[in-house]
Amino acid sequence: MKAAIIYSFLLIRCLSTNGQGLTDGEYFVKVNQTGKYLAIAGAEAKNGAWLIQWDNEYTQHFMFIIKHLGNEVYTLKAKHSGRYLSTEGSPKRGAKLVQWDWLNQDNQKWIIIKQAGSRGYSISCLQNGMKATLQYWGASSMQPVNGSYFYLTDDISISSVVFDFKKNEPDGPSEQKRMEKPKGLIKRY
Repeated sequence: MKAAIIYSFLLIRCLSTNGQGLTDGEYFVKVNQTGKYLAIAGAEAKNGAWLIQWDNEYTQHFMFIIKHLGNEVYTLKAKHSGRYLSTEGSPKRGAKLVQWDWLNQDNQKWIIIKQAGSRGYSISCLQNGMKATLQYWGASSMQPVNGSYFYLTDDISISSVVFDFKKNEPDGPSEQKRMEKPKGLIKRY
């Protein structure tokens, strides 16, 4: 019965969204409120490496391949490792978000919904609807910093983290290359 209620809630939530979904592709994902980006801790390639926020380095462990499965449900695959965003163990309150081999389980599928009146999106776990939040999010004494990890919560008193998906166009220059100055140019008078 509980599963049916959760599924109904998620279905209604997905159908009632009025924002445009994401297209398949490679993205850098920014946390709007902190200005930092999603990354896999230490550029680890192994199962269980944490999803953290960090100042963007424009390297592969900051890139995620997003695939739309339908009804605002997506997978997020870390480009550097080929592993998928998953929960550490069962997707319960406090479960950390990690990368893991693809097992085709609902704790590896994510509801990504455009936030009304915002440029960003919220992310929640398909299996139970819990939202992705950030270590120290909303705490009065500590604030999220480089290395803060993501986890699941169903605490309604915690505001949603808003994510901005920045597509890395494979046919064009990456954001890093657009920001770099050309090398080897000599100014002649």
